[in-house]
Amino acid sequence: MRISPSLASADLLHMAEEIEFADRYFNEIHLDIEDGVVVSGITFGIKMCRRICEYSHSSVKSIHLEVLNPMDYLTEIQSCQPTIVFIQLSHLKHPDRVVNAFKKAGLRVGISLNAVDRTSEHLAELLNLTDYFLIATAFPEDPKQKYQKVMEEFALQLAENHERKIWIDGGATAEIIHRLSHSPIAAVVAGRAVFEDKDQAVRQFCLE
Repeated sequence: MRISPSLASADLLHMAEEIEFADRYFNEIHLDIEDGVVVSGITFGIKMCRRICEYSHSSVKSIHLEVLNPMDYLTEIQSCQPTIVFIQLSHLKHPDRVVNAFKKAGLRVGISLNAVDRTSEHLAELLNLTDYFLIATAFPEDPKQKYQKVMEEFALQLAENHERKIWIDGGATAEIIHRLSHSPIAAVVAGRAVFEDKDQAVRQFCLE
């Protein structure tokens, strides 16, 4: 299982150094683009996202797009050349059109699913659109990012279909990451577990 450092938890005043750290020890970065509508927070704008992707030399660069109108971001996302883009789609009337448009643009597309999506009548429709899923294991609005075990169980259930590549995002501690290290989960997006104490993160997770 890979660890994808979430730059939303990095020191924004020293972003270049934080990117270099993630590149060196994890060879992977994760970026959230939020417009303050679909979720309450605002993280990176698309211009900053593009600059980070240009600066980073990580092999895997994932983007989590949580915006009201994802189609408005397609061209800019394409210019970032991400390895994969996860899109929040459950608020849209025609999510299939968005997924197909991003695929047509040459992008690998995944869908982010949260606690509301888990019990939605449209879940089966979303699951048929792609094989890549980012499962929110904490509520975006929760400042403490409390880990939701029920969402972990949901992720593991989805991963029983071995064609699916399942990522989890939110609240994962070092203990949780180690516990899931041999599970079918493909990757865990980790912010605080990586950036709050980088020396400790290197000791616990370092790829070198």
